[in-house]
This record gives sequence, structure tokens and C-alpha cells, in this order.
Amino acid sequence: MGNKIFKDILRRLGIASKPNNNNRSDDSPYLLYTFDDAQMDRMQIRHNMYRTFYDGNYKSPIEDQLTRGNFQVLDVGTCPVWSMDMATSYPNSQFTALDIFNVYPKHKPRNVTIIHCDILRELPFESNSFDYIHLSHLVIHLNSSQLEGIFEEIARILKPGGYLECFDTELPMYNSPPYMKNFFEEILRRLQSRNIYPLDVLKFEQYILNTEVFENIKHEKHILTMKDEIIGKFLIENVVMFVLNSHESIDPSLSDDAIQRLPADFKLYNSYIQQHRYIAVKSS
Repeated sequence: MGNKIFKDILRRLGIASKPNNNNRSDDSPYLLYTFDDAQMDRMQIRHNMYRTFYDGNYKSPIEDQLTRGNFQVLDVGTCPVWSMDMATSYPNSQFTALDIFNVYPKHKPRNVTIIHCDILRELPFESNSFDYIHLSHLVIHLNSSQLEGIFEEIARILKPGGYLECFDTELPMYNSPPYMKNFFEEILRRLQSRNIYPLDVLKFEQYILNTEVFENIKHEKHILTMKDEIIGKFLIENVVMFVLNSHESIDPSLSDDAIQRLPADFKLYNSYIQQHRYIAVKSS
């Protein structure tokens, strides 16, 4: 796609374009796409969308503990947008972000620690270290066995009585325009070649149960639609930015004209995604 068309679509969506600075090598064990400045912008848009839709950054009953302070929080999978936002809101609590993308912000709150590590190995924490663990956006990066391993590690490092909160999204989106069929099928094909199945998000409750240390497990399913006046704008921005930055390597046949029609066609076809949130308490 020509640079002019790229910038024109971003301008119409109200998104500032930035140069793409690749922040990872192609031998990453659990990343589908190159992570660059544009992807970081997309992560921020996605975070803003979920915070708006859920009217906050979490649903677990931990407001008092976060405000009081000396509350240890671990964040896995948000690179580390969620931790940065939460740390600003709760300056007396401590936030540790496990960064699988190797992205380090230039400025961060003093109560945020960012650790770049291989989450497929034993996590670098003592048992019973955290009061609350936030887990998200991993289902397109890890296979079933790896996901189960993550939940086992989370169970080990969460304190008794602590809360686990995790959410992720089904793929592909539903009711997408017909000309996007090849694009999404190619994404699924590449994921499946690595034994990664995005619908594993539906197995999260079983993964949590398999650890044998959690109780009071709650599962919520939410639909986020492109037609929604507020959420739809965030969602369209998020998806269009991903398509703009990845279609040449995923589906080169996707034309400039088709991509320019996406914002309108997502609304026309009532495209939507399904989001799943799980909350559980570690037994005392």
C-alpha cells in the first residue's frame, strides 16, 4: 500500500501515523506479528477500548486494597499499557509487568517494574508473591499446553485469597466483510501451524480448575460491536491499524480500495468480536 493511502486512512480515523521501528526479532517463540511503534499505538487504543467498555481496568473486588497500598499486582500480556494506567490511579500499590514484547516506555510511574522474560519458563518469582494477577491477550501467542503451564505458574505465585482476573478474545471477528475472508483465514492457518487455536479462550475455566487451587470462578462473555457509537470507533481503529500494518505479509491481494472501505463496511455488516473474562480466587 502506498504511504499516502496509509496516512489518509489513519487521518480519517483520527490516528497519528508513526514510523515503524521494529522492536523484536523474527525468532520470537510466541509472537505472530512484528511489534513496532504502530503496534504499540494499537495496544493503547485497545486498552482504552476495554477500559471504556468495562467502565474500568478490572472487575475483581480489590478497590480498597489498591487504594490502601502495599498491594502487589502482576500484569501479564499488556505490554505494559494496563500496568502504567493502573499505577497512575493507585500510586500506593506496586505493579510488576511481564513484558513479552520487549517494549520499554521512555517514562513510567515509579511504582511500576517492567520485567522482560520468557513466560514459557518458570516465572522469576517466589511462591505466594502477588495479591492480584491480571492476565490478558495471550490466546493468539500460546498453544494449549503453554497456556496450561501459565495458569499453573499463576497458581503458584498468587497468594492464598488473592484474585486472578483474565480475559481474551475469540478470533476471527464475526460478520466481517466478505473480502476479508482470506485475510482472517490466513491468520488462523498460521496460528494453527503452530498449534495455536484462539478459541482456547473457551477453555480458560478448565485450565483454572485444573490447577486445583481456585474457587468461586466466574465467567462473563461480552459482545463488542462495530456499530456502537463509542466502542465501535475504538474497535474499528484497532482492527484497521492491524490490517494496515500486516496485510502485505498476510494477504497481499487485499486491495487499497478494500482497506479504505473497511471503516464503513465493518458497520454495514455489523461486525463484532466476543470477549471473555474470568475471575477466580485462590483458596486460602
